[in-house]
Amino acid sequence: MLTTAHRRRHGARRGAATLIVVMVLFFIVSLVAAYASRNLIFEQKTASNQMRSSQAFEAAEAGVEWALSQLNTGRATAACVPSTTLTDEVLRERYLSIDPTTGSIAPRTASGAGSVQPSCVFDTTSTDATDWRWSCRCPAVDATSAALTAPATTTPAPAFSLRFCSAETASVSNCLTTPSVRSGVIRVDANGCTRLDASCLAFGAAQTRGAAAEGAATVSAVIALRSALVSPPAAALTLRGELDKSGGTTLALGNADADSGGLVLHAGGDIPSIADLSVSTLPGTPATRSLLGNDASLVPAAIGSPALSSSERFFLSFFGMRPDTYRRQPATVQIDCSITVCDAAGVNTVLSINPGRIIWLRNVTAGFTLDADVGSATQPAILIVEGDVNATGTATFTGLLYGRKSDWDWDVGGNTTIVGAVIAQNDMDLDGGGSLTINYDRAVLTRLRTTYGSFVRVPGGWRDFTGI
Repeated sequence: MLTTAHRRRHGARRGAATLIVVMVLFFIVSLVAAYASRNLIFEQKTASNQMRSSQAFEAAEAGVEWALSQLNTGRATAACVPSTTLTDEVLRERYLSIDPTTGSIAPRTASGAGSVQPSCVFDTTSTDATDWRWSCRCPAVDATSAALTAPATTTPAPAFSLRFCSAETASVSNCLTTPSVRSGVIRVDANGCTRLDASCLAFGAAQTRGAAAEGAATVSAVIALRSALVSPPAAALTLRGELDKSGGTTLALGNADADSGGLVLHAGGDIPSIADLSVSTLPGTPATRSLLGNDASLVPAAIGSPALSSSERFFLSFFGMRPDTYRRQPATVQIDCSITVCDAAGVNTVLSINPGRIIWLRNVTAGFTLDADVGSATQPAILIVEGDVNATGTATFTGLLYGRKSDWDWDVGGNTTIVGAVIAQNDMDLDGGGSLTINYDRAVLTRLRTTYGSFVRVPGGWRDFTGI
């Protein structure tokens, strides 16, 4: 029989064993908790890295899209805000040099060499998320401007910087000096970072992740200038329909360009006799040889499903797009003539703010009034008119004038000169008793073909790896 002392000693041994077991279990639980916590911390770091990487990549991708948008707009300030001040450059002229003869595009270099690098940061300082927006800097190549200021916020504020390079180059050393083999193309590189950090946004070997090891990504895309005039006309005056002249109106047509054969009038319908026209063509070429009427090739049949009409095919032969697509492209500026007075002064205002862009006049119920000079040899105009033309006074239009009305009426009351070419999508009627002179100018049309239009991505020209 156990005594009380024996029971106490036995109970103490059992308590010690229980304590040891409990401690072992607690130790095991602690190990499991520590392992689970380690996995949780690892997952948190992985998720954080993934988030920062995604933010940097999306910022770089936003940079490429922003560059395309800005290259297709008008004049802008140093803060990349649209401007009507003529001393502010268009961004395609600020950062690119386009050869008007060959169409070759090269990046402009900053004063003291090196590329000019626009940059933006996503400003999230407002308590209202709907007010968050990009704050940008578009420095000029020959001037200094204030650097961007990082937003005073603890929330993520991604940023990107851009540079333009010759399309075929890959390294920093020859990014600017090696010309592109293909004309009309340029490359845009975008560095994206999770914060506005100069070392993170730098290009090439100078790029680091910054003191805070920010997320960084690089996106590169080859872009091309989609010409606004894919196939310039070969004649001073081109019509899909017929040409009528009445009321004593004088029509003088000239073409001294050998490459176009000196053609002054090309029509799909009837044209006036040579006796009713004043013609100037290549020396030694009979005037009758410079006129071509009833050409069935200018009146193509409708094809396709949905049908591409004859007039749409005619439009497409010059501009490379359907009319509706052409009108909606980024480089087209549309003017509603039911709201705005459509005259030479209005067109000149739009043209001066938007060099390199197309002007499309819609709802031209009262006609486009050509009462003053429009365009110049260095800044010609592509003007698409959905209505008649009132040519009054003495005026010179330099560029390409295209009429989309089914029966395009010209009230020629003054002395009007067109330097470039005129195209009528259907019939064209001239009256008013004044004089209209159309002189074919290949240099003007070439400049329109090589420097006007919308910048677009080149398929297969995108990459998102570093080393550039």
